[in-house]
Amino acid sequence: MRSKFHLAKQPLIAFLTPLIQAYRSGHIRSSFTRTSVDVAGRAIPWYSLPAVHFLSQRDFRNANVLEFGGGHSTIWWSSVANNVTTFEEDQNWIDKFVSQSGPNVRAFQMRKGLKGGALRSAVREILSNEEADPEMFDIVVV
Repeated sequence: MRSKFHLAKQPLIAFLTPLIQAYRSGHIRSSFTRTSVDVAGRAIPWYSLPAVHFLSQRDFRNANVLEFGGGHSTIWWSSVANNVTTFEEDQNWIDKFVSQSGPNVRAFQMRKGLKGGALRSAVREILSNEEADPEMFDIVVV
């Protein structure tokens, strides 16, 4: 005959385990703040948690990052990489995340709706005006 504790243990574990994981991963804090943060409230990329965990274990101190679409990922990359160059369409959003990023971030506003060759040409033009070689990036985030 099973004890009352044993009968209650499995449903309790089934209920508590996801809550504990959500707390440890920062998911609960992210839900309340409506931003992508870890348990300590630091910005993390809006990638899958296994991807964030994988990237967090790597050394990017000398890496140059090119990113399309800035935000919390820009803030996070600025804390772990040598420098970050990001392209974003919304200037108000750029102002918001750049103010929370490190000094190693360059953010450029792009015209909305650019795709394919037009996007590639615009990026190359901006980078050449900044005297940056498009081949100098170690990581490209799309």
